[in-house]
Amino acid sequence: MNPPAPPFLPPESPRRLFIVEDNPALRAALAAEARRCGLFSSVTTAEDGRDALKQLTDAAEGDPSGLPEVVVTDLYMPNLNGVELVCALRRLPALDVARRIVISEWDGPEERNAAHLAGCHAFFKKPAAGKSLAVLLCAVAVAGDKPIHYPAYEPVERLIAG
Repeated sequence: MNPPAPPFLPPESPRRLFIVEDNPALRAALAAEARRCGLFSSVTTAEDGRDALKQLTDAAEGDPSGLPEVVVTDLYMPNLNGVELVCALRRLPALDVARRIVISEWDGPEERNAAHLAGCHAFFKKPAAGKSLAVLLCAVAVAGDKPIHYPAYEPVERLIAG
């Protein structure tokens, strides 16, 4: 039985999360924190973009009702990077509905622009080692269809416009 959702979550908040991260320790930490804080009913992971795309397309062909509402992907990964993955997700109708969040240790204008132009809904700088991932996960969980802004970082829209 899944734990009840925290009371501050709106009823339409996303419940299935898919994490794509090539760093095994960070992938495990993101998944563990997502499960521990009870913001998502399902957390699935992949080690790179190619693995993620295979898992997601297989799921879309099988039982699309289990597809994630949110995909959080690292930007720089081997085989298929985050920008390439976001573009691939947008080309597949069953997967284009998921909110696409890009995370990276690098958050310069080039990274943010590439992610935005590929079609991500939000871009976050990865928390520094030892910092909680809960703020990032809460922002992802409670945003619904609204733009997501991570504290202390400029929203992608302002970066592109300015």
